[in-house]
Amino acid sequence: MKLFLLFAAFIAFSNADVEITCIYGMKEFKEGPVYACQINSDIQGLTYESRDVAIVHGTHLEGKSDTDVKAVWTENNYHLTYFLRKLNSRFLNLGTIQFVKTPLKNIAKEDLAGYRTKLVQFDVTNSSLEVIDGNLFEDNLNLAEINLGFNKIHHIDTNTFDNLTNLKSLTVGGNQCIVVQGYSSNDVAHVINQTKQQCASNDNHMFSKSTSDESSVNSNDEN
Repeated sequence: MKLFLLFAAFIAFSNADVEITCIYGMKEFKEGPVYACQINSDIQGLTYESRDVAIVHGTHLEGKSDTDVKAVWTENNYHLTYFLRKLNSRFLNLGTIQFVKTPLKNIAKEDLAGYRTKLVQFDVTNSSLEVIDGNLFEDNLNLAEINLGFNKIHHIDTNTFDNLTNLKSLTVGGNQCIVVQGYSSNDVAHVINQTKQQCASNDNHMFSKSTSDESSVNSNDEN
């Protein structure tokens, strides 16, 4: 009986709703000031299994509502260990996500799929990302600005930015594969080319070295 209760409690905890609290106000972004939700540092129920935001607390400014929210942002939020999903279910006109200085290590295509073509600006500066998959932005074709700077990225798939024809600004410097970005963030074509040269090949080199080391060990074992 005790085991059953423990198991039931575990299931209930793992499926708990994610709760956030918004501090609403105007915030300046590249396109100008927009009405935004600043996520309070206290995020409830966020786990690997539970990342969908179901409950949003906070009081709107007078005359404003959820449909006026164009951006969601947070900074120095050490509770943001996993990417928040389905914010767009609450904020239907959400176009900017800015999660800066967080412990985020991974972002998958599924995390961004719900935002679709409304996502225009994506900023995860100074986090702990290591790998950017080629399909990450596959559903976000209207992205105009991406900032991946100052993470721990050692690999970016060669086709990650290929279909983003509206991209006007790309920042990837300050990472393991690109310590110094050789071009302005607005020089997107050159930044993408540098990324392909340094970040895709870097990981291939690491894999090749690992395979070579394993082959050497196997050869020595056989001898």
